Amino acid sequence: MKRLIIGAMSAAALVGAFGLETTATAAPGSSSCFYTQQLTTFRPDGLRTIYASAGRDTTYRIDLATDCNALADTGAQLEVSPVNGAVCSPRGMDVAVVSDSSRASCVVQAITRLSPEETAALPARLRP
Repeated sequence: MKRLIIGAMSAAALVGAFGLETTATAAPGSSSCFYTQQLTTFRPDGLRTIYASAGRDTTYRIDLATDCNALADTGAQLEVSPVNGAVCSPRGMDVAVVSDSSRASCVVQAITRLSPEETAALPARLRP
């Protein structure tokens, strides 16, 4: 039992040491979770941020851990897939950018559901 607790504490320390931000894990079906099939439109904002719509009234900001240079490619397509069912945390979603000749995986650092006011405040070019 001691080893399990020490292992959990070590894992928590590693997450803190590397500055990985995570959203709270919630049960599927809660407002914090969603299915990738709900995401319909994507708009990149630079190389580390993607705005995604999930229907008419829901927008998410997907923050990437590092630059995803493939987002700058003209005609690139974004692929999102769940790691296992509903997405309730950044670790629950894989993001890849596919262009004519390459496929680049991008590590998700944080997923934030925007309020209607935050969505309305986005410049038109970024609104998904």
